[in-house]
Amino acid sequence: MNRRLRSATSLGMCVLTLVSGCAPTQPFFFREDGDLSHYVGVATTIDYPDVDQPLLDDVAGAMPPLTLANAENFRIWDLSLDEASRLTLANSQVVRQLGGRISDFGQNIAQTTPQNLTNPGGADNAITTFNPALVESGYGGNTGSQFSGTGVEAALSEFDAQLDSSLNWGNNDRPQNFGLAAVPDFFAPQFRQDLGRYTLGVTKATAPGTIFEFRNNINYDQNNNGSRIQPSDWTVNFEAGFFQPLLQGAGVQYNRIAGPRSFQEASNGFADQIDGVLISRIRQDISLTEFENGVRNLMRDVEDAYWELYFAYRDLDARKIGRDSALATWNRVKTLERAGGVGGESNAEAQARGQYYFFRAQVETAFTNLLRVENRLRYLMGLGPSDGRLIRPVDEPTTAQVHFDWTTIHAEALATRVEVRRQRWQVKPRELEVIASRNSLLPRLDAVARYREGKGPLFNIA
Repeated sequence: MNRRLRSATSLGMCVLTLVSGCAPTQPFFFREDGDLSHYVGVATTIDYPDVDQPLLDDVAGAMPPLTLANAENFRIWDLSLDEASRLTLANSQVVRQLGGRISDFGQNIAQTTPQNLTNPGGADNAITTFNPALVESGYGGNTGSQFSGTGVEAALSEFDAQLDSSLNWGNNDRPQNFGLAAVPDFFAPQFRQDLGRYTLGVTKATAPGTIFEFRNNINYDQNNNGSRIQPSDWTVNFEAGFFQPLLQGAGVQYNRIAGPRSFQEASNGFADQIDGVLISRIRQDISLTEFENGVRNLMRDVEDAYWELYFAYRDLDARKIGRDSALATWNRVKTLERAGGVGGESNAEAQARGQYYFFRAQVETAFTNLLRVENRLRYLMGLGPSDGRLIRPVDEPTTAQVHFDWTTIHAEALATRVEVRRQRWQVKPRELEVIASRNSLLPRLDAVARYREGKGPLFNIA
């Protein structure tokens, strides 16, 4: 009867499944009328983080930027290139970069979009003073290079002695298939047992691949077996052993490239496990070249902005001379016009007036460009956009003609150019990975030895 009932139930479930098919159904909510429109306002509400952080002094006390409207409210700050470089290095925990620039050599107009602002969360665009330390300590995130993984400290820690301990406790309670009623205590029909195991050991891996181990084991067993002298006993033993790979995974070179025990842990592919001390050290060197490249580009941008500001001052002075000359010409023509002399005609006066206003507009444009270039220099130096001072370069550019020897500068570029060194560092890990991969082609042959000495069993006297 039960079998037929189960068969009928199974047949009914199959029929319901075929009838319903795979069509999606509207979810049912308890005490809901089906109209979920009142959730729209809640789902689209924008939450703002409730964070109480003090503002920086440059932000809280920011002054209005210098413009043509407040061009008289500033003091001149005479700044040398050495001082600008020093301030830049002191204020640049994040290496700032200038974005795309559009330059008109006639007007010296430049538009910049800092790359740090276009993608502030991207690690590829933001190089900080903490990047080398993060890579060395084993951060393993994206630092702008194509290598990510453990750092030098984490790779070296694989060779440190490791302390491990475990405590396991188990209880068994199961019936037994014994039917000897004459000896019920000797063959208990219900087997009850308490098991305990405690281990404490030290493991040490060496550069050649040898793994030494020393361990202490304590075992406890208590059960109702009638053949035992005492219901419970303790067993204590000490063991020491070593594991030495002879072919695959052996050798100082392999273990420094791939790390100890890497050939035993290669579950997702052998190449994923090649992350030893040498690979980590090269990753550290790559991060240093990236940091060096960022600092070099920053100092280059600072020097370019410094001399662009120098040119902006010279360009402004030249346009002021043209404006003053046009104003003098206009005043002379107006004097002739009042006196009715030759050269004081109305068309001449209008032309002189137009020339003056043209040169005046050129001065205002040049001054606006000077403020823009000065603000760009401030950004690179890590200063606020305005502090009531206007930077003015005091150094003069070198005017001596310089001739470079091609052979010398070519050899120096190949030896010191950071991009070339970075590419070499990126090739070196591939060479080491080939060496470690060839080791994986060798057969497994290991030497294992273990010595154990114990005491027990120690009985509990009831």
